[in-house]
Amino acid sequence: MSLISAINKSVSGLNVAQLGLQVVGNNIANANTPGYIRQELVQAPGLANRQGDLLIGSGVRPVGIRQTLDNALAERLRDATSALAANDTLGSAQTQLEALVNELGDADLSTQLSSFNSSLHDLANQPGDYALKQQVILEGQTLADHVRRLNDGASQLADAADASYSADIEQVNILTSKIASLNRKIVDIEGGRTLGSDATGLRDEREMALNELSGYLDIDSQEQASGAVAVFVGGDFLVTDGISRDVYSTNVSKDPTSASEIRIVETNAPLQINGGKLGGISEAREGIYGKFISDLDSIAAGIAESFNRIHSQGKGTAGFTDLTSVVGVTPDVSLDQAGLDFTPENGSFELQLFGETNEPLSSHRIDIDLFSNGNGTTLADVAAQISAIDGVQGSITPDGHLTISATTPGVKFGFGNDTSGFLAAAGINTFFTGNDAASLNISEKLLESPEYLAISAEGIGTDADHLTDLVDLFEKPLPELGNISVRDRYQRLVTTITQGAAIQQSVTDGLRTYHSALEGDYLSVTSVNIDEEAVKMVYLQRAFQASSRVISTATEMLELLVSL
Repeated sequence: MSLISAINKSVSGLNVAQLGLQVVGNNIANANTPGYIRQELVQAPGLANRQGDLLIGSGVRPVGIRQTLDNALAERLRDATSALAANDTLGSAQTQLEALVNELGDADLSTQLSSFNSSLHDLANQPGDYALKQQVILEGQTLADHVRRLNDGASQLADAADASYSADIEQVNILTSKIASLNRKIVDIEGGRTLGSDATGLRDEREMALNELSGYLDIDSQEQASGAVAVFVGGDFLVTDGISRDVYSTNVSKDPTSASEIRIVETNAPLQINGGKLGGISEAREGIYGKFISDLDSIAAGIAESFNRIHSQGKGTAGFTDLTSVVGVTPDVSLDQAGLDFTPENGSFELQLFGETNEPLSSHRIDIDLFSNGNGTTLADVAAQISAIDGVQGSITPDGHLTISATTPGVKFGFGNDTSGFLAAAGINTFFTGNDAASLNISEKLLESPEYLAISAEGIGTDADHLTDLVDLFEKPLPELGNISVRDRYQRLVTTITQGAAIQQSVTDGLRTYHSALEGDYLSVTSVNIDEEAVKMVYLQRAFQASSRVISTATEMLELLVSL
């Protein structure tokens, strides 16, 4: 019996060697298969048998075929993948915005500000030159066009980021559904981990899906006792056992600088995303593009309000016989709450009348009284005060625009001494129109004729004293921008963009290095090394030969024993 037992033990060695060779062969066959995780045969000593006072082993037995996967390392790699994808997206956003601003080019906003200011200087030297007046207006138009182009470019980048949500979210739903389906198959095949071997092919596919999903979201995956994997994002599960929950994108913007939001279809609850491509897109939409648009709006508003406050109080070489405000509001609401481009203050402005030869006729004060209870001067009140003046009529159009018309032939009018800011806020006798980067433009009246360019302080065409207040205005600290000049405000914005791009590039490079190191560690555990497999193959071959030799020897001994 002992010789037969020796043969049986060696047979178990032969079987295990054959199984091991199959595993090695499978590893070598899949050495170049993407996502394949190296397998190994798990073996254990057979149960011992008692022979007298001795316990003799019964050979070797195969326990299972397992993947060589370090789950903790895999989770760290997925975290690094999420962080890298998010920062890569942010880096791309910073680079695109830096290219849009193009501060080192010849057509940047700094150059446009300088060109506009230079045209004002040229006009100050020859204030009567019609061509130079026209040049000021053209340079102002170019400046406004450039601001709008910057806004449009940033908005297009932000919209493109939002638009990519749909395709990425669709891919997220495909991946979560795939992981849930693989969970069901793996649990069925492995019998809830009662089977000694892994469902290796299916587990490879699931691991690839998890790694791909981590590029979109900062996921947390946990393998359950049954062999299924649960996937969480910010405390909400997307996959558990064989169930997956779809997500969708909805625009819940309160302002133009807000991004779309990702919600779970089943509960309509927002998904808290801090990493992955989708997290990077969200942060880029609000923190990069949105902030740039907001800052550019502030600069555009500063340009319009500061320049218009001065320009609206001056006179050109031609007086007005009819003028309509650019901004329309509700006529019977206090002006500080009516929705003007800028909020006026308590004060007044002068409506000045001139004769046919531009001689001064009279000056009339229009009061703007604003109260905290919202019962201040309305647009209708302003129109009534103007109508009370002989020679002019104030009226309000159906869409809430104030119209001032001369009712006496030969009478023209102009404005001056505005301490309330109402003229600039309503768009009356202004150079620029609009109150943000998207709407900044030049007054239609000036485009009709440069003669309305307000360079005179005293009367129509009498002097150019008003022009001195406009020259170098954007180089001076302005209350509208917190006592910072337009140029300085813009330079700070550009500095923030360029420094942000450099810092983001550095952070992304660091994360890429870290990710590569983790990936190297991960592949050293999971990937197939042909040399190692060749060594195993030789080892298994030697083990097979040794077991065969034992069987051959035991058989000869058994035959000799039988022949006695």
